[in-house]
Amino acid sequence: MAFSKIDLRNFRCFDSLSIDISSNSNLFYGKNGSGKTSILESIFVASSGRSFRTSNLESLIKKDAEAFNILNGEVYFNTRPSFANPTDANNDNIYEVEITATAGSTVISKNWKIQVGESSTEDLSKVASPPSELAVF
Repeated sequence: MAFSKIDLRNFRCFDSLSIDISSNSNLFYGKNGSGKTSILESIFVASSGRSFRTSNLESLIKKDAEAFNILNGEVYFNTRPSFANPTDANNDNIYEVEITATAGSTVISKNWKIQVGESSTEDLSKVASPPSELAVF
């Protein structure tokens, strides 16, 4: 799975940042301390629930803020799933996604099931999407 967009609020040095992410390649450049590594870290946190820089997620909260948010982490399949030939764990066209965030002794986990099937545009308008925000307090 991959991200196509990420929005940050009160994450490390950023009050607010919105980035469209290419599925091919992305280049981040800037002066030392401008937040390049923090952008990569936010993507890592959104996809794994942990940081590659610290074990304390509370340290990711911007100074004087109460929480950080990673918003609109749209998730999509790298390879389009096949309804006729499912490749999920149980071969039932239901893909399970879990996002876990840890802050000190607090662990927050969210689980979603994505079901692949044949559908019409009308069917798709009835689908409820999971929450688009992962917040750590």
